[in-house]
Amino acid sequence: LIGDTTYTDYGFRLLRGSGANAGSQLIHRGAGALQLSASDAGSITLATNGTTRVSVSSAGAISLNGTILRVSAGKGDSAATLTVGTSEQTNRWATPITADRAVTLSTTGAVNGNKFRIVRTAAATGAFNLNVGTGPLKALTVGQWCDVEYDGSAWMLTAFGSL
Repeated sequence: LIGDTTYTDYGFRLLRGSGANAGSQLIHRGAGALQLSASDAGSITLATNGTTRVSVSSAGAISLNGTILRVSAGKGDSAATLTVGTSEQTNRWATPITADRAVTLSTTGAVNGNKFRIVRTAAATGAFNLNVGTGPLKALTVGQWCDVEYDGSAWMLTAFGSL
């Protein structure tokens, strides 16, 4: 495509090599931005081997392998269910906890390697536990955090510590 007089041969090009396993390229020339846009409420996704690897929702949430890459504003004094693709990757409890609270780790949409970090900040006081996962995998007290990862069949505790 030639969109101006700067480049007489091309300004934007879509190329495909020959053969069943050849590569394809989008080539943009010039210092201007290459923009990908989805109108209305559409999202933008990048996929390999039939599986979405990167997604940008119409709300601006970026997901990598189904895990949203942002930190929650704070869960408050409540239980929560974390679901891959809809829950933030890092989830914080930052207000006093008045009873034991459960953090349920949903397997819906989870694939091997998905991760969550759960944080109970120093502001989340109270003599009660924030119970992460079944069992629980980890009972968080004030000022503690833990990481969990899905292994393809269940969530497992991979790290924990104090803030």
